[in-house]
Amino acid sequence: MTGRRITPNQIQRITRGFTIVELLIVIVVIGILATLAIIAYTGVQSKAIIALVTEDLQQANKQLSIYHSENNETYPVDLANTNNGTGLKFNSQSTLIYTAYNENTPVTYCLTALVGTIVYHVEANAPPVQGYCPDHEPLGIVAAPAINTTVNSYSQITVDWDLVDDADSYSIQYTPDASFMSGISTISGITAATQAVTGLNPSTTYYFRAFSVNSVGTSTASSVVSDDTPAAPIAGSPDCTVAVNSPSQITVSWTSVPGAVSYTIEYSTSSTYTTKTTLSGLTTSPRVITGLSAGIKYYVRCFSVNASAVAGPTSPSATGITTISAPDSPTVSASIPGSARAASSGPWAKNYHGDPSSGTWYYVVAAMSSSTCASGTTKEYRARMQYNSPTTWGAWTGWTTSSSFYAVQPNSGYGARFEAQTHCKTSNYTSSGSAYSYGCRWRSGSTTCSGF
Repeated sequence: MTGRRITPNQIQRITRGFTIVELLIVIVVIGILATLAIIAYTGVQSKAIIALVTEDLQQANKQLSIYHSENNETYPVDLANTNNGTGLKFNSQSTLIYTAYNENTPVTYCLTALVGTIVYHVEANAPPVQGYCPDHEPLGIVAAPAINTTVNSYSQITVDWDLVDDADSYSIQYTPDASFMSGISTISGITAATQAVTGLNPSTTYYFRAFSVNSVGTSTASSVVSDDTPAAPIAGSPDCTVAVNSPSQITVSWTSVPGAVSYTIEYSTSSTYTTKTTLSGLTTSPRVITGLSAGIKYYVRCFSVNASAVAGPTSPSATGITTISAPDSPTVSASIPGSARAASSGPWAKNYHGDPSSGTWYYVVAAMSSSTCASGTTKEYRARMQYNSPTTWGAWTGWTTSSSFYAVQPNSGYGARFEAQTHCKTSNYTSSGSAYSYGCRWRSGSTTCSGF
C-alpha cells in the first residue's frame, strides 16, 4: 500500500485554527442573524397585541351598545357601570381612557386603549382606529405664562397672568438677584391666575418669572419682570407741640423719628380737619406759621414721611389759640336828652344806689365811639358811673355789645361821670381790657369833668 507523505509544515498549517479576522466576521454574522430574529419576534408580538386590543375594543363597543339600549339611549359616565354594574370586560392588559358624550346629538362615546406604545380607540358604532380619541391626546409641555406685577405694600407684590391652555398649575420664582443665581424662592402648585408674594424686604428690587406645569412637564421660564418694594412705613409718630406767638402766628415743633426723611404739618380750625392747610417736605423743626386769624383755636398734627413718600402714623392733635390784642380805649360822650326811659330798657350804668329796677326815669346817656378790634372778633363795652356828690362809684355793668349806657339824670346843680372800657373777644379768647375812658355831663349842660 502506498500513500502520500505529509510534511511537518503541512501539519502545522492544519492545526493552526481561525484567524482574528475570521472570528470577527463570524461574530458580526451571528449578531445580524440575532437582530433579524428579534425584529421578527417583535413584529409578531406587536401584531398579536394589536389583534387582541382591537378585538377587546370591538367587544367593548358591543357592551356599551347594550348599556345604551337599556339606559334611555345614554352611555355610562363610568365604565364600572356597564354590564349591570360589574364593569367593562376587557381581556388585554390595556390602560383605558373613556369619555361619554351624552350631551351631544347623537350621543356617543370614545374609548382609548394603550399597551406600551400601541394605542387604539373606538367610538360608538365604529371600528377600532389606531391612535387616541381626540380628547385623550396626551398634553405636551405648555407655553410659559406672560406675567405682570403689582406692588401692594412694602412687603407684598402680587403676580398675575392669563391662564395658559392645557396647564394644570403654575409656579413662580422670585429673587433679588437679576441673574437668578442666588436667593431664589419658589411658590408651586398655583391653580389660579394670580399669586400674592408676601414676606418681602422693603426698599428692594425683586425679579419674578413663572412656569406652566402639566402632567407632561414644565414649560420654559417666562420673561423676567421686576418691581420695587417701597420703604417700610415709619413705626412711630413725632411729638407735635404748638406755641402761640401773637394774634397771627404760632410755632410748631416736633421730635425726630427714625427712618423719616421729611415731615408734614396739617393745621385747621376744625378738630376733624375737614378743611386744612398742609405744609410738607419739612426737614427742620420748628416751623413758624403766619397769617393766622386772631382769637382762633388751631388744631395741629404732624407725621413723618419715609424715602418712598409713605407717611407714618399721625400724631395726636396739639392746639393753640391765637391771642387778641387789646383795643384802644373808647371815646365817651355824655348827654341829657330831657326825656324819660323805662328801667327795663337798658343797659343802665349803676350808681351808688345801683341801677333802677322798675319805672320810668329821666336819664343821662353815655355813647361810646367805635374802637378797633381785629377782623373776626367781637367788640364789647362795660361802664360804671358816679355823681359829683356823693362821689361813690357804682358797680361795673356786665360786658355787652351795646355802645350806649344810661343812668338816672342828676339833680339840678349836679353832674354825672361815666367810666368806660372795651375789649375784643371770640368764642375761644378774650383780649385784655382797654385803658379807661371818661365822659361827663352836668345838669347845666356842661361836659367838663372838673369837680369830680
